[in-house]
Amino acid sequence: MLYRTTDNLSTGQRRGQVFRGEVLSAKALRILEEKGVIYKINTPPLRILQGWQERATLLVKYEIVTIGDLLYADAAEIEDVETEELKAWQDQAFSFITAPAPDGEGCNCKRR
Repeated sequence: MLYRTTDNLSTGQRRGQVFRGEVLSAKALRILEEKGVIYKINTPPLRILQGWQERATLLVKYEIVTIGDLLYADAAEIEDVETEELKAWQDQAFSFITAPAPDGEGCNCKRR
């Protein structure tokens, strides 16, 4: 499951960051969700991403329909795509669901 933070976490996730739930224990996830510090996200279908229609058609036969499905895909189970290419697709797809850190957080930006 993918989550987004609403605040900086002591585990290193920054406000607004998307992360895999596996990086935290089930107990921590439950507590943080109850406090409203993190929430589960739904990801869009690959077919609606500009320039992804051909890839979406290829991946659907492996039951990979959404960005979330792609991020959890195992290259060993996808015969039609090389491991490096799948990794590049995953990185590109991840960029669609992430946003830059607010107010210059997480970079060397100077506030105006």
